[in-house]
Amino acid sequence: MAKLKTVIRLAPLGAILALACAPSALAAGGPAVTVRVEGKTKTLLAPKVVHVRAGWLTRDGAKKGECPARSGAGALDQATHHRWGGKFYTSFSDFLISSILGESYGSSTTWYWDIFVDHVTATTGACEIKVHRGEQLLFAGVRVRDSADYPLDLKVSSRHVSAGQTVTVTVEYWDAKGKGRPLAGALVRGAGAKALRTDAHGVVRFKAGAPGALVLTADHAEVHKGEHWLGYVRSAPVRVRVSP
Repeated sequence: MAKLKTVIRLAPLGAILALACAPSALAAGGPAVTVRVEGKTKTLLAPKVVHVRAGWLTRDGAKKGECPARSGAGALDQATHHRWGGKFYTSFSDFLISSILGESYGSSTTWYWDIFVDHVTATTGACEIKVHRGEQLLFAGVRVRDSADYPLDLKVSSRHVSAGQTVTVTVEYWDAKGKGRPLAGALVRGAGAKALRTDAHGVVRFKAGAPGALVLTADHAEVHKGEHWLGYVRSAPVRVRVSP
């Protein structure tokens, strides 16, 4: 995938790595994996469990025998109900993706779709990702200029609180080895809650407001380090129930 990503980052049309097509002759009952899609400004697909199938993905230039449906590409195809756009390149035996769920980077030279498996950047293209039961796949729009991108993880002290009760939020980023590390300065957002930044330990506390559903996410502005850019991928949304 390193060679493929190099092409992606340099591609004049901003064609973006990834995935797959519509399955043919599929059989159900494959491994269950979780798929999430993060766009530039919002979550396009919250974590969704799908069962990958047997067979092949055949569309946008891919022929039978080239891209297994039981792959990262097949998982994305199922999770999005085929709502993506891309082109299959036989030379790479994989897809360059231009859009997922209506968000397109087809003509962009600054953004592309990256893939993370269990929080770590994939080392192959989507068709070559052999999925295993319980794995988490994240497809995220990231900047070409960032030297690395790390997914964020948001945890709350409780998923069910009373109005006025203190909620403790912890934000971590998954490093290149898939290890969670506290992130200072992450911005925690949620309807009905004031946006707050985490402290040096990756923690922020606030009092729950009016009763209802409070959906929290965490993101972080890129950090400039010399000539390198360090990017973070928005966390999955976490729902907290606030009772009277």
